[in-house]
Amino acid sequence: MNLKNRAIFLSALGFSIGLLIGAVMYVIFASPEDLLNRGALMAQLIGSGIYGAIAMGGSAVYDIESWSLLRATLTHYIMTFGSFFVVNFLLRWFGGLGTLIAFLAFSGAYFVIWIMQYTLWRREIRKINEELSEMITNDKINQSRM
Repeated sequence: MNLKNRAIFLSALGFSIGLLIGAVMYVIFASPEDLLNRGALMAQLIGSGIYGAIAMGGSAVYDIESWSLLRATLTHYIMTFGSFFVVNFLLRWFGGLGTLIAFLAFSGAYFVIWIMQYTLWRREIRKINEELSEMITNDKINQSRM
């Protein structure tokens, strides 16, 4: 699957997941007066769906082979937090302090995920390099025997 099709597929999946999460969150957190408000429900569902589409579809940046892990992570972070900030503002999910806490949690989570991924990839690359070195050494031994 090429990058464009993957991004479209992930966006559609993210929109669907966002709708589901948005519906559940609306039922849990809506006031009794707003619970039957179709306009408020639709706004929440569409906002949640759009946020899900951007967050999930944006993960396709990790498939751009010419990009470093840091560049892909920062790009995805900016896309997801930027869209979160806009949707949060339009739908009034959090107030000022809540938005600040969300920003700190978002940033901390991305930092931890990046460190974990960096460590895993570094270990994997070291293993591949060791195997290549061993193959080259064995190849040189076999050539000298000939």
